[in-house]
Amino acid sequence: MSLDAGPAAVRFEQVHRALALFAQALHGESVALRSDDGTTADEACVRLPAVAADFARPADNRGAYRLAVLRQLDRVAAPVPNVEGWPRRRLLQRVFTRLEDLRIDSAIARRYPGARSDLQRARSLALARRGAWPSPGRPMHAVVEALVRFTLGVEPSALGADPTLRRVLALASAVLDEAADAHDSLRAAHAICACLEEPGSRASRLRDGDLAVPPGDAMSDEGFAGGRGDADPPDAAQADEGAADGGWNAALAFSVDVAATAVADARKPAPLAARKPEPATGHAYFYDEWDGVGHRYRPDWCRVVERRLRGDDLAFLGDVRGRHAALAARVRRQFAAIRPASRERLYRAFDGEDVDIDRVIEEAVERRAGHQSEGRVFTAQQRPRRDVCAAFLVDMSGSTGFLIPPPAGEAAAPAPEEDDYYLYSPRVAATAVREPPRRRVIDVAKDAMALMCDAMHTLGDRHAVYGFSGEGRHQVDFLIAKAFADAWSPRTAAALAAMQPMGATRTGAAIRHAITRIAREPARTRVLIVVSDGYPQDADYGPAPRDPGYGIQDTARALREAEQAGIATFCIAIDPAGHDYLRTMCREDRYLVIDDVTALPEQLGKVYRALTTH
Repeated sequence: MSLDAGPAAVRFEQVHRALALFAQALHGESVALRSDDGTTADEACVRLPAVAADFARPADNRGAYRLAVLRQLDRVAAPVPNVEGWPRRRLLQRVFTRLEDLRIDSAIARRYPGARSDLQRARSLALARRGAWPSPGRPMHAVVEALVRFTLGVEPSALGADPTLRRVLALASAVLDEAADAHDSLRAAHAICACLEEPGSRASRLRDGDLAVPPGDAMSDEGFAGGRGDADPPDAAQADEGAADGGWNAALAFSVDVAATAVADARKPAPLAARKPEPATGHAYFYDEWDGVGHRYRPDWCRVVERRLRGDDLAFLGDVRGRHAALAARVRRQFAAIRPASRERLYRAFDGEDVDIDRVIEEAVERRAGHQSEGRVFTAQQRPRRDVCAAFLVDMSGSTGFLIPPPAGEAAAPAPEEDDYYLYSPRVAATAVREPPRRRVIDVAKDAMALMCDAMHTLGDRHAVYGFSGEGRHQVDFLIAKAFADAWSPRTAAALAAMQPMGATRTGAAIRHAITRIAREPARTRVLIVVSDGYPQDADYGPAPRDPGYGIQDTARALREAEQAGIATFCIAIDPAGHDYLRTMCREDRYLVIDDVTALPEQLGKVYRALTTH
């Protein structure tokens, strides 16, 4: 369907943010939505068409989109069981899919009364698009056609009085029960197939080829014709009939047979190395992205999935303090110089160094007047609290898993000769065992964050630590190791220790989400420090794959948005070539390039002091 399908047409870009929030509210967690352009076969997401234009009003087309989300959500929530040894594989697929349509439609009508009008409208449209009944010489096709029309709301009495058909419809009615699930649909499909194959029934006398494929469902071993496999496309007549097959408009992706495909492939599990990891769950947010080529924002272009990090290494904080005792002391001295030297007097305190005579007299007068006194008659000296909050945004891309080279001048011990007398010496063996393991960039970044949190906890400034990574604009991961409201403890440090190298570096979207979180903090001074080991890049970050210029311009615009929101920003690059792109992204005094990653903790302390003292 073309993108200019009429004034009532609704495009996916116009409604995908609202639909994603709608799906998240119903499903309880983030759900990925994709425009069904035929380039992806990911069954873990909801696939929707690029344009909805089947109805005369835009509101009805939006309702069709919502209904498509509802139907596919139910399938995601109720995965199809793995079944072995089922007869008539293709017929079972066909019957099972129709029963699932019926079960899901009835569940939608019960759970979401507001969707009933959209559901009825779509079913009426699909029923009107059904072709003529199959010829009398094809009884199997007539039974299956009657089953499809039954799933579209046609009364059983209007479908005929054939005994086999009545028995099939009675078995299909079992999935209308409120407690029915995909297992019940599968059991009913088995029963219907067995009924059609019973000796003496008219359907059982058909040839195997006629029994396997009902009209409009020409299939290959790769899947449904016209689907995502490499099968030849059907002719025009088959395409028109298949578009309305199952009672749903193919342009609206209502006939996406996710459940049937899962059943078909259940007997062929993918090898362990080829299986995809389970999609991350969390709350999804949508952000614009700056297109430096077209000099415009792409609205709601990136989907940021926010989730908490959980860790169980409760010894991480103590281990960092022990390994970096001297460095931790230097960082603490830096932060000690930040603390306000002056003190402010606190009046009406319950305890303190001095007694406020005026308040004592007021308390005595209140008691003589019959009022209850509070006893706040002291004054105390205390340091003023700094009105500062800071967030650290740490790059968790795959490149942070690189090993750090040994310090200059520290050569590795040569391997002993095979005939060396000391080869079996206990002293040499003990030295080899005590050789410290090589550390990665992410390990040093985690140590730096732990030392910073230790120092800022002593200082009293509110702080948070976030990580970011992702794969494409639809899955930008934003991971919370420590939120502003979290207390600094070994449990929080364990979440920080759970940071690991992940995917790509879509920095602009991560910065925009960090801005949203920092803007909620009622602090006068707000700071965002980005720590990365390379320039922004992602598979679809720009018109060309991994285009560095596009990502740099988007990140520069995101940093400018932070400054406009009153948030001071600073970028630290653990990259010798960082000057090449940081001078484009940041002001000259708002970035730092370090060659030695082990200097990161001390440099962070200097940067933070410069940003938060005026």
